[in-house]
Amino acid sequence: MTMKKTMRFLFLLVGLLMATVVKAYKIEEINHSHGSITAIKYGTTDVTVIGVNGTDIPFGQTVTMTVTPDAGYYLSSLVYEEVTPLDIALAPRRAPDIKPIHNITIPTNISTYLEAHFGGSYSFVMPENNVIITATFVECTSIISANLYWDSWDGTSALPQSKVYDGTAHTMKVRVGDTELTKDRHYTTTAYTLTNVDNITPTITGIGEYNGSISGTTTLSITQQPLTITANSQTISYGSSIQTGVSQVTTEGLVTGDALTSITLTPSTPQVTDAGTITPSAATTTKGISNYAVTYNTGALTIQAYDLSGIATVTFTQDYYNYDGSLHQPSIDNTDGSNMKVYYGETRLTQGSDFTASYTETNGVYTNGTNYTQPDIYTIDITFTGNYTGSKKVNYQIRPKITMSGNNVWYTYYNPTYNMKMPDEVKAYTISGNTQTQISLSPNNESGHGYIKAATPMLLYYTGASTDIYPELVKTDDSHLSTISSYTHYHGLSDATVVTSLPEYNTKDIWILVNNQFVRTDNGSIPANRCYLALVKNSITVPHFAPAINFGGLTGIDEPRDKKENVELKIYNLNGQRVQNPTKGLYIVNGKKIIIK
Repeated sequence: MTMKKTMRFLFLLVGLLMATVVKAYKIEEINHSHGSITAIKYGTTDVTVIGVNGTDIPFGQTVTMTVTPDAGYYLSSLVYEEVTPLDIALAPRRAPDIKPIHNITIPTNISTYLEAHFGGSYSFVMPENNVIITATFVECTSIISANLYWDSWDGTSALPQSKVYDGTAHTMKVRVGDTELTKDRHYTTTAYTLTNVDNITPTITGIGEYNGSISGTTTLSITQQPLTITANSQTISYGSSIQTGVSQVTTEGLVTGDALTSITLTPSTPQVTDAGTITPSAATTTKGISNYAVTYNTGALTIQAYDLSGIATVTFTQDYYNYDGSLHQPSIDNTDGSNMKVYYGETRLTQGSDFTASYTETNGVYTNGTNYTQPDIYTIDITFTGNYTGSKKVNYQIRPKITMSGNNVWYTYYNPTYNMKMPDEVKAYTISGNTQTQISLSPNNESGHGYIKAATPMLLYYTGASTDIYPELVKTDDSHLSTISSYTHYHGLSDATVVTSLPEYNTKDIWILVNNQFVRTDNGSIPANRCYLALVKNSITVPHFAPAINFGGLTGIDEPRDKKENVELKIYNLNGQRVQNPTKGLYIVNGKKIIIK
């Protein structure tokens, strides 16, 4: 055995004995270039590295150190290598027994270490061997040549540095050569993501394995998404408003998750038209209309004329005239001085542009004439035009004249032509029924009985001075007309008829009114528009209604038959007092009780 081998054996033996007893080991050396390893400690004890003379570190103690790369370098790896403790001067340290090399983890995700290019405090647990620590520092890669783009890159096409708005967030990517860098691992930045339409020109600063900085070299943008908004076509009536709201448009181009929230719709005209338009504008969306390049398309608008047939109202300054033989044709031009005015709601319509009114072919209801002088109901035809459609008929009338003259309280009247209503100051009676002993009368201008049909003889009662009265005319189809039964014994004569020979005298009694009393007669003439009563002879002595009915007197009569026979109607009430003008009630007439209704 040579001396060298003998010495190595002895040292090994001494080391084994000491380890058995002390179990303390040393850091034989540290290796580093372009950086430093300082502040080596276990606990609070500073550790010196001077070969076999270094500080003993008990097995199992945690050893800490500070590793610092030089500017422009980063810590690539940090390892400790277990070695057999040998005398530094006598034996190769790593021969013949090579122990494991252990990595000391570099916590690259910790920003404080990244700021120091992976420098910082590191540690390991002392093994049962001496160790050699080696730090490898590598020169940083410059980030100046980095490329910026959105989201991802297929490696062949142009880098996507512009995106069309799609409602999602887009993330900036940084690539140096073939390596895609990681934010906060390889670089820091002033801008990173965009969702809405905008652009960023970020500043990129390398950290960790990268150094340098770029600023203002690349702009990444989100551009507007094309959006088309088209108004729906609408058909409305004049005077109506178009329907509004987002349901009245269609859209093309809204991104997923976005929706139209409001829209302004403006019609091109309020007038009747087949060629109008509806223009959309001022749209808003959930995610913001500024993210879109909006194109607005108009929709068709049809405004139809509004039917005023059952809606328009017509007012007259005067809607009737009293017959005087003159022409009565009210003005209908709807001017301020016009007799007739036409309204839709509170709006007065304009003759010519809104309606036309005409008397043409508007003959009277009864006479079928158009001279506008005779008593009748005349019709004005209104035709709506322009923005309106439909038609309306309105009426005015010339009322017939009845002269109430003399001292007569009662007066008979008969006209075969008109349905009419007497003025309130005149009571009108018609026969409502009869028996063999009495005739019943009804007041036909009281409530519910206001109108009397044409060709109905009537008895008028009027206590005022002599005057002319003008009954109101009623259309033939008026539902308020009273139903008047026709009795053969109750006769009326037309304007053209004059009775010169009273009919059927031999079988009937003819009763007429003379000086407010009814008498029988058999000769003379009855004037036009007068009435007489023919009763079956001897059916009753005196009509029940005798004092309360006003049949017209005869003309050319010599003497009433009653007078020839010295018949005098004497009427008494139940108190025995003679009554000249009885009203409703029970009376005694010529010795017999009668009821006047």
